[in-house]
Amino acid sequence: MRDPNGVSRGSGFVAFSTPEEASRALGEMNGKMIVSKPLYVAVAQR
Repeated sequence: MRDPNGVSRGSGFVAFSTPEEASRALGEMNGKMIVSKPLYVAVAQR
């Protein structure tokens, strides 16, 4: 996601084909360090 000036807001959304793929990504990627910051992965809330 980017702001009106085109600068990254530091967040985004990903769609998976199956609930199993989503669960695996959550388990494997949540907390992983990306450029010295922990990645936060969660199921989107409405």
